Amino acid sequence: MPRIAPGQSDTLHLEIAFIFREIFDVNAQQEAIAAYSCFHTVYGTSLLTRKGVNMTKVLNRRLDVEAIEFFLRTRYPGNLLTCKLWACAYLYEAQEGVAPRGRIQVRLGRLTSPLLCLVILTWFGVRSAVKWLKGGLQVYWHHLL
Repeated sequence: MPRIAPGQSDTLHLEIAFIFREIFDVNAQQEAIAAYSCFHTVYGTSLLTRKGVNMTKVLNRRLDVEAIEFFLRTRYPGNLLTCKLWACAYLYEAQEGVAPRGRIQVRLGRLTSPLLCLVILTWFGVRSAVKWLKGGLQVYWHHLL
């Protein structure tokens, strides 16, 4: 089983803290950080075979990790960043006791106006297109692959 190098441990701590803050808007607790390190220890060799992303650049430049992951998920299925976000989603659920909440409020579940639903669906389509373009630009502009 591969071991985590001392310097990589700090990078993993920064990664999970950044992802939890940017995606879930919470702080990662010590148990989640330890589990994230364990995830990399257990699956380390498998993760090395996936299309990698320079996470150091993402962290240092505070890039939009959501947009980058969305772009990479559509262009390179099974990439390393998507695996890391899946692991973080599981760890968030374990930490908070609930599944990650979406960016949309629960109140929208009570909508009855078809026109308002169409406007919301259009907005999410535009938002997805903008996130995909932003992610692609960041991947190629900052040479993340």
